[in-house]
Amino acid sequence: MRRYVWTKDDSPGMEQAELAIGPSGLVARSTALGSVPVPYRLDFELAAGGDWVTRRLSLSVLGDGWTRTLVLERDEVGGWSGTRATDGSPPPAVDDSAPTDIVEPAAVPAHVLDVDVQWSPVTNVMPVRRLGIDRVASAGTFTMAWVSVPSLAMKLDVQHYTLLGVHDGDVCARFESGDGFFAAVIRCDRDGVALEYPGIARRRR
Repeated sequence: MRRYVWTKDDSPGMEQAELAIGPSGLVARSTALGSVPVPYRLDFELAAGGDWVTRRLSLSVLGDGWTRTLVLERDEVGGWSGTRATDGSPPPAVDDSAPTDIVEPAAVPAHVLDVDVQWSPVTNVMPVRRLGIDRVASAGTFTMAWVSVPSLAMKLDVQHYTLLGVHDGDVCARFESGDGFFAAVIRCDRDGVALEYPGIARRRR
């Protein structure tokens, strides 16, 4: 396990993660602190196989007098399953921040290979590694199971990645949202872990 710390760009917050990356894939444990739309703590655990496809994601959000959990699992043939639970009464702002086109775990289609946890740079590792870190101009369009934080509501989100090669010693990948409203060049280390993700987070080296 290696430890990583990021400061968040958009709203005040931090994330600390422990990642194990190797031939068998990725195992990650992360804790993030956020302030929008309400103060919260997010803990999650993520596992992806050697094919860089997500196998399991478990999330827990703790707010003032409430908690919410989400567990997602993908089997070998692409079937998704999971559970979502709430204890206590989150402020209305939490659910107001959720996407309108929510999908439940069992409704995630089999062609979805990745999860994307809002504001977290950890979940960019899988698509970058799957494209091949050293394959300049390798590109892919992926549909993600995108998880809103702190609501833990989920939607399907199309995202484009293009690998740009190595610049100043760092691997770079261009990210574009499917709707065209957001684009950024992500600078990664040689493991594919984000160093700088403008608009999202920057790693403390």
